[in-house]
Amino acid sequence: MGLAGPAVPLLGCCVSAFGFKILKGRTAGWIGTGAIFLSFLSALGALFTLLDRAPDARHVSSSLWDYAVTSGLSVKLSIFVDPLSVFMILVVSGVSTLIHLYSISYLTGDRGFTATSRT
Repeated sequence: MGLAGPAVPLLGCCVSAFGFKILKGRTAGWIGTGAIFLSFLSALGALFTLLDRAPDARHVSSSLWDYAVTSGLSVKLSIFVDPLSVFMILVVSGVSTLIHLYSISYLTGDRGFTATSRT
């Protein structure tokens, strides 16, 4: 379980945002859809990794950094991953992939979709 889940859609967003003038037709849509689908596959990998563990050890907790440290109190920014959170990631990324896939064809008929950008 790494940063592939959130990093791939972020990378797809950056490629689409900074390369929109050179991307032809529906390329930006396909990049976004592919990035979200790769996030879905990453979540599937995380689910299989968690299910491969013993039932009482099916969670991963990682502390990223100390948010606030005072005398006797330490607040850390942490990530906690368990099967329920992975299930929610699967639902969100799966539905988002389908919405992106649908919008690639649906928005072709939109008035704001110019003739020069069609493939």
